[in-house]
Amino acid sequence: MAQHIGIVACSAEGAALCYRTIAIEGATLVGRHDHPEVSLHNHSLAQYMHFIEKNDWVGVSELMLSSAEKLARAGADFLICPDNTIHQAFDLIEYRSPRPWLHIAGEVAREFEVSAPNQVWVSDLTYLRTQTGFVYLAVILDLFARRVVGWAVSRSLDAGIAVEALRRAL
Repeated sequence: MAQHIGIVACSAEGAALCYRTIAIEGATLVGRHDHPEVSLHNHSLAQYMHFIEKNDWVGVSELMLSSAEKLARAGADFLICPDNTIHQAFDLIEYRSPRPWLHIAGEVAREFEVSAPNQVWVSDLTYLRTQTGFVYLAVILDLFARRVVGWAVSRSLDAGIAVEALRRAL
């Protein structure tokens, strides 16, 4: 029997992509219209940004832990956090978590043995503090070459930044 997956969400975009990927890959692995049970909990991005903008990773970790506890009560067997920025608080919660975590970046790195350029690209979306506020950076890396193949910077966090990074990579 498939395990129950708990998604600890920060951004709507990351959570939606994670859920969609589980549903699509589940159908590929276990059968048409089938995938593991999935529960998702998310505090608003505004709550996360309140702490992130202050570099308060303890505050971020408390939000993550709150989600982890709710997902454990919902029956999740393990937890995934698809939002790379808040992974900076991961070490503060891992030992206190009611469920084990699957660290996406580590899993991706273990999964692929890449023998040539342009076989596997990975992406990340993070924020950068500037003198005038925050900007968001989307980066696409080629796993073989270990180099940036596409990037974009934006003052707003929306799908446009990812599309622009992909456009530049292509």
